[in-house]
Amino acid sequence: MMLAPNFPQRRSGIVINNHFNCEGGIKSSKFSGELFLNHNHEGRFYHSIQKQDIDIEDGLQSYLAVIFLLTADEVLWNISETYLKNT
Repeated sequence: MMLAPNFPQRRSGIVINNHFNCEGGIKSSKFSGELFLNHNHEGRFYHSIQKQDIDIEDGLQSYLAVIFLLTADEVLWNISETYLKNT
């Protein structure tokens, strides 16, 4: 794999290969397994969107993606949670 300039090589990680159609739905997916890292991540994510009264089906996809990524790490979530409540 080719490295991006000025970025160190990744030591570990996960790659999820999904194929999306033009309308945003999943056409076919090679991913099988859990979407969340653990139960704590799942709990933080759902608790956050419930507190903000966001409907997953009608919510802004990019905002939900940000919430998903921020809730994956407890320390990062604790730092950013107050900023998201004020927006």
